[in-house]
Amino acid sequence: MIGPLIKGHLERLGAPLFRRIHRWGISPNALTITGLVLTLITSWLLYKGRFTLGGVTLLVAGSFDLLDGGVARIRGGDDRFGAFLDSIVDRYSDLFLLMGILLHYADAGQVNQVGLTCLAILGTVLIPYARARAECFLPRCSVGWMERPERILLLAAGAILHLVPLMLIVMVFLTHLTVFQRIYFCWKHLSSPPAKTAGED
Repeated sequence: MIGPLIKGHLERLGAPLFRRIHRWGISPNALTITGLVLTLITSWLLYKGRFTLGGVTLLVAGSFDLLDGGVARIRGGDDRFGAFLDSIVDRYSDLFLLMGILLHYADAGQVNQVGLTCLAILGTVLIPYARARAECFLPRCSVGWMERPERILLLAAGAILHLVPLMLIVMVFLTHLTVFQRIYFCWKHLSSPPAKTAGED
């Protein structure tokens, strides 16, 4: 997964900016909502076929996902609602982006691309769902190659380079592969009965 590596470097480089935003009194939740608004604009651009501009605005919108997390860490404390809101907004953002692409191809009558987009939507929805369900039983399940940072980078690259059909094929393959990686991870850790602790019969 390249997303966490890139994100870690950007968070270290962006620490001074995070502190400044915190001093300005801008909350992480405000940044989260701003990112959603930019994502809605991006979705409309993708629907209209303005892929290059849509890809650029997607990168800007994606940067707010980095900003809200960085500012939240500067603020400290345990903002459970902020973490919940961020997760919900991420799901809205993912689906609005792909909905924009789906409507673009539906409007153009390109049924094959509509089908590919639907398969990409399925994979995108199932990745966080698989993690959420797995973490009901395991401490953590973040395995897989196509988490949200990778999906955003892939979408942006496909739009900017006008390679959206190719991007959809890659996304369909990698999102569903990630789901199966998480299924396998859970099978490996949950299919065997838990080891008995000392004193148990």
